[in-house]
Amino acid sequence: MRRGTWPIGWARSSTAGTKGAALAPASITPDLGFAFGEEKSHCLLYGEAEPRLPPLGRPDALGPSSHLGCHTLTSALCCPACILGVKGRGVFSSVLVAHDTQAVPTSPLGPSPRTVAIKVLRGNDLMLQAGLKEAALLRALTEGDKRDEGHVVRFHEEFRLGGHVCVVMEAMHLNLRKLLKTYGPSQGLAIKAVLSYAQQLLVGLAYLEQQGVAHADLKPDNLVVDTSMSVLKICDFGSALHTNELGGNEAEEAATSTPYLQSRFYRAPEVILGYPPRGPAMDMWSAGTTMYELYTARVLFPGRHNNEVLRQMMEVRGPFSRKLLKKASPGLRSQHFDEEGMFLARELDKGSQVESVRALPPPTGPSRQLGEMLCSPKIMARMPSQTRQQVELLRGFLEQALVLDPAKRARPVQALQLFKGRGSGGKK
Repeated sequence: MRRGTWPIGWARSSTAGTKGAALAPASITPDLGFAFGEEKSHCLLYGEAEPRLPPLGRPDALGPSSHLGCHTLTSALCCPACILGVKGRGVFSSVLVAHDTQAVPTSPLGPSPRTVAIKVLRGNDLMLQAGLKEAALLRALTEGDKRDEGHVVRFHEEFRLGGHVCVVMEAMHLNLRKLLKTYGPSQGLAIKAVLSYAQQLLVGLAYLEQQGVAHADLKPDNLVVDTSMSVLKICDFGSALHTNELGGNEAEEAATSTPYLQSRFYRAPEVILGYPPRGPAMDMWSAGTTMYELYTARVLFPGRHNNEVLRQMMEVRGPFSRKLLKKASPGLRSQHFDEEGMFLARELDKGSQVESVRALPPPTGPSRQLGEMLCSPKIMARMPSQTRQQVELLRGFLEQALVLDPAKRARPVQALQLFKGRGSGGKK
């Protein structure tokens, strides 16, 4: 499908991830291990290939209680439900899809069951605490958004079952990773769709910032859409942090920095180097890299490790200022820059596969232009005027979101001003 022909409201003719008829509880093996199987899943909420997990028969595969049947899981819910199957599997949790059989009539023809997603976390002490924290955070975000305008998936309930935390939430259709692979694997999505998603994401990030929350793992996998593929919401708050957890002053932030917060391709520079302020601004960086990927079908910073990602950042956004590097965590800065500010590039010899370190002077400016990376001048010249303006709008958003200094990076409410009356395809 060519870019530009994908309408935002186009819906698939069949429901993905629900092959066949709904499974009654008794028809599924009475073991919660089905949620953490080794076979390849559709991964509609995660979209990535998972590492192989322990065999289901091992007692450590799920934790202290590995014999939790679907019937037991169903009966633990506050409402009668029918488990349909596994919608996505990850290393630390899996997502089931279920029907709330206590349906509210939505038409004269009879009741229509509500579909819910159930996130089941692995059964160990660490994941128990993480699951309870995520459930509490999602509950607070839902309660603070009475009108469902914050573009965050809705929380329904949380319960514990045999050492597992199970979080019941609103079910969505598929994530942006899956959507991109389906509708724009080589050329990306239509500019109208990308701008609509960008605008909705900014509304969601503005709401999170208002609530003092940093998602800390924004990427296409954690952004989901409804069946019409026109409404976007943020999901998976397993890595989310309250801003008061990120340190108070510069010295404290530098001392408590970890360079592995966020997924690598979407990781903000302040996370890699440990300079302040760390907080909601990191999500803006991830939003920029995500929207670039949706439009181009290419990862913006596909480095093999943090060092290579930093080098790619400087190629696109220019050098880090000495003032910024001075604020960085000494332990993290020394892995990538020497005392004179030379960049310590880790390079892999393709023949011998031996890695070496080469000191490079910092660039004087970007060697690649973000606008030309989005779309070549020749293609831009052939575009209709409205489409060209929309691509320029996306470029303007990326310029504001991908600023190396988080203190100078646009906040969501500021970036939203770009979209006012500019034909983004989103809601006005």
